[in-house]
Amino acid sequence: MVGYTLTDNPKDPKKWVFPEISIQPKGFLLIWASGKDRRRAGHWDFPYPLILEMDSAGFHDGDAARILVNGEDRSLNARGLNVVRLDSEGNFVESTAFDTSWDDDAAVSLVRYLNKVPSGEILIIAVKDEASARLKPQARTALETLGSEHIGHLREWDSWGMISIVGQGKLVEDYRPSTEGQATAYLASKMTLHTNFKINKDAEYLALYSPAGTLIDSVSSGRQTQNVAFGRWPDGSENWCWCFFAEPTPNASNDTACASGVAEPSQASMSSGLYKRPITVTLTTSGDSKVHYTLDGSIPTPASLRYVDPLTGSRYADPLIIEETRVVRVRTFEDGLIPSTTTTYTYLINEDVHLPILSLVIDPVHLWDTDIGIYTDGLYPAYPNYVQRGREWERPVSVTFFEDDGSLGFASEAGIRIFGGTTREFPKKSFVLYFRDAYGNGQLNYRVFPEKDIDRFQSLIIRNAGNDGYGSNPRIRDPLMHNLFAEEGWIVSAKRSVFVYLNGIPWGIYNLRENIDKSFIVSNFSITDFDFISEEKDIEAGDAAHWDSTLSFFQTNDLGIHDNYVKAQELIDITAFTDFQIFQIYGGNIDIWGNIKRFRPKTQEGKWQWIMWDMDLTFGLEPETPVSHNSLAWHTRDRHRPDFGHDWADGDLWITLLLRKLLENEEYRNFFINQFADLLNTTLSPKHVTETIDSLAAIIEPDIPLEMTRWSSEWGGSVDGWLANVQELRDFAQQRPGFVRDHIVEKFGLTGVASLTIEAPSGEGSVRVNSILPTSYPWHGMYFQDVPVALHAEPAPGYQFAGWGDSSLPTNPTVTISLPEYYEIRAMFVPIEE
Repeated sequence: MVGYTLTDNPKDPKKWVFPEISIQPKGFLLIWASGKDRRRAGHWDFPYPLILEMDSAGFHDGDAARILVNGEDRSLNARGLNVVRLDSEGNFVESTAFDTSWDDDAAVSLVRYLNKVPSGEILIIAVKDEASARLKPQARTALETLGSEHIGHLREWDSWGMISIVGQGKLVEDYRPSTEGQATAYLASKMTLHTNFKINKDAEYLALYSPAGTLIDSVSSGRQTQNVAFGRWPDGSENWCWCFFAEPTPNASNDTACASGVAEPSQASMSSGLYKRPITVTLTTSGDSKVHYTLDGSIPTPASLRYVDPLTGSRYADPLIIEETRVVRVRTFEDGLIPSTTTTYTYLINEDVHLPILSLVIDPVHLWDTDIGIYTDGLYPAYPNYVQRGREWERPVSVTFFEDDGSLGFASEAGIRIFGGTTREFPKKSFVLYFRDAYGNGQLNYRVFPEKDIDRFQSLIIRNAGNDGYGSNPRIRDPLMHNLFAEEGWIVSAKRSVFVYLNGIPWGIYNLRENIDKSFIVSNFSITDFDFISEEKDIEAGDAAHWDSTLSFFQTNDLGIHDNYVKAQELIDITAFTDFQIFQIYGGNIDIWGNIKRFRPKTQEGKWQWIMWDMDLTFGLEPETPVSHNSLAWHTRDRHRPDFGHDWADGDLWITLLLRKLLENEEYRNFFINQFADLLNTTLSPKHVTETIDSLAAIIEPDIPLEMTRWSSEWGGSVDGWLANVQELRDFAQQRPGFVRDHIVEKFGLTGVASLTIEAPSGEGSVRVNSILPTSYPWHGMYFQDVPVALHAEPAPGYQFAGWGDSSLPTNPTVTISLPEYYEIRAMFVPIEE
């Protein structure tokens, strides 16, 4: 086939050229119209140095394991043993993981799992988090039984290991300890070719040309339906026709049932919406088509209820009126045609909800089925379905959003997964939505968050408020910290409180918010080329070269030297980093090691900036971090100490490196202390924080009774308890600044705090204190002795600065002074003489 070409444009017949490859008579060749332009047989564009070319591989990129199958990441990246299972041809079957590091039952589950692997199937096993040092004897025995004598080579310092084995005891690849950027397990390559163009689902032209430019074959298709194939039938016959296939057969003959088209979907007379009274719904039908519907979220089949008369909602068997909240899914069936796509409607009848409403409709088997349900324990309760990650644990969902005035915001098909860390264990779980071409919409086009002029989203998170979202907890800690941080001008993940319905059942109050992924950086910062890293070194975009050099610079240089401090300011955005640290310290957040996200534009001047994420474990939520917690000591620790809170949070001292090193520099140390003082006097002042708490609580308070009705039986909680816990947030806001100031004095060996009062005649001028420009006088703030404060007098129009009330100060409008315990100063202005 070398020299032959494929194209989707008749004006460009040589758009994509075949490599050196042959097709046997009556053979098949699968080519992906992905736009990725891959022409080398058996090659995948691997972003790291390779041991050899491959389509499936396990490798370590510095922090996370990637087990790639035909170019797609299939790893769960979970602690313990991560297992990816392939069939004998190397096709992906499933992913799972067993926390054999800490859980005895997981080792037993692993043994049972491995014993069921059919002969010839392939496993790639990744070992994470020093699991080898604590690998249970049962787990070792299981691996050895499968033929992996190399499991014995795993050593305590091998934080990652990869083993590739075949079922029934045949080892196909040897074990190698992981090294960054190196493939450590691999499989035989398979042929994968990708064109440099994509096929349009609405209508497309596709043509095959000879090396001489002669048209060999072509097809012009109409609109294509998701999960429906279009091709010739019967294969190889002279009397063929174009057909639609409900069962695609890639890389094989078109030998499944041929249909002449796809049935037209039925439309409902009433759109999704909020209704005050029962409604009657009629569905469109045409010709010999039969319309079937369901009321439980399941996909209609010919066995589902058949529509004859207007729908009701009180009994399945009879025609009825929708009398209570229902989700209706409708599908058309007609002889000789492939069933239509499913249309979904949400009818909310007399619901007393004040928040915007997000309706999620998902086939119940995708939620509750033991094998494939994402919300259940599944077959292995020790490692339940709801902790699984990756595309294979994504399910289709119909999403409908109603604004708080009841108007329809958007309706879209999407993919849904369970989201979060430890909160996956909660009965009320978080979700993440993905808008993909596979579901009919490559992105969501709607301005979800009024505060941002962004109307394109590839993903949204539906968050259960994290650890603050159960029992009588306030459910506003995370948005509280984000709102306060945003007031300093930093971009944060936008959020809206919403009330979720799951298959028509009230599911409670959630935060609908932006997902901090690559598209978030693009849309919020208007850049397309950037490095983006999460956690210690989980590369989301770009690479870690600049971050590695930045860390190396901080580790190996004395930041007390002025030139080194100047260089540090060229590497990171000092103000962004400092504010990020101050908010973590003020909130008492020690759940940070897995929530550090930073990025930098890939330019000569690009500096690292920090993005706030996951602040629910703040404001004294945990007993280990009360209002008096010395979070400044925790965030500047240089060794493990048991009095710093959670043991699991103590081991990652890289988190504190940058702040520790910067504080070696006196200029930065004064900046840090003054910036902290400025924030405690303004955005983080008791008055302002309390007002922010009240405003957030007021948004969700009307729906708290319904939230408690839904969830209190499963994990406690009451309206009175919620009110009491909101008051605890106010108490924290009142008390926290005093403790933080004490911690600053202790940490830096200062004499004490300083009370500063500024006077300025009304209408004549103002005085800027560090970064603060007060709007009324007298103004009072708390600062620190031994740390100079900058004052700058700014006259109003028609006035000029005349001096300071303290005669010991220079007559300059800008002065830097060291404050005593109490200090009052007045700025004087006089009219400008004509």
